[in-house]
Amino acid sequence: MIDASDITTLGTTIAHEIVEKRAFDRHVVSIGTDLDLAYEIQNEVVRQLQASKPRRKVGGYKIAFNKASSLQYYGLNEPCIAPVFADLIVPSGAVLDGANYRDLIIEPELVLTLSRDLPVRRCSREEILASLELVRPGFELLDPRNAFALDPTAAQAVAQGIYNVGAVIGGQGIAIESLNLATLTTSVAIDGNIVADATGAAPQDPVEVVVWMAGVLADRGEQLRAGMSVLCGTHLPTRSVAAPAEVSVTMTGVGQAAFRLR
Repeated sequence: MIDASDITTLGTTIAHEIVEKRAFDRHVVSIGTDLDLAYEIQNEVVRQLQASKPRRKVGGYKIAFNKASSLQYYGLNEPCIAPVFADLIVPSGAVLDGANYRDLIIEPELVLTLSRDLPVRRCSREEILASLELVRPGFELLDPRNAFALDPTAAQAVAQGIYNVGAVIGGQGIAIESLNLATLTTSVAIDGNIVADATGAAPQDPVEVVVWMAGVLADRGEQLRAGMSVLCGTHLPTRSVAAPAEVSVTMTGVGQAAFRLR
């Protein structure tokens, strides 16, 4: 039985491992598939990581496992979420230091940013639409620290913040009403060579992602605030990137996001 002191200990240990870029450790096996426990530990990890950097704030949230195949694989009834720190969200054109990652992985995603605070309650689609800036292309940055080789459960990933280490957000962006998911082509290039592309590959309607996420947060007494960004799920399989590399994603009609890994 895991009690409050165990949660603090696990959260502290995981936070230290993230900061020190240690390999994923199966000590979290005690979490099993218990998502409620995993979110309690995630909260402690977030507190520890914020304490390590004064004034560090949450700049948004990621969704994970929101493809039907992922839900089935992990035995989930709904996706999972984790916060993204504001200081790790960078604009297109950023130069990132490869030394900051053990195992950098990219996921091309649509990004929605809030133009105003949402109320702490479940919101309608119309309320969400009225609270969004342009939809933009981006990358989620992950550092699983070799966790994939151990095939962790969804709960074990959630406790770790689902491996998020930031995001790259591009432009130019379009009004969400103009987005056609069926014809949207997503292409990822490394050093100028297209390494993956797909059409109609968004895991779900990004507005529905925000509707669902706002509800999940409201149930916790939390909210999406103005300026926060939501990473809406990967369009393509995860891909490792090693320095040096020039990396970009192009989404037809939406724009491009790029970064350099040195």
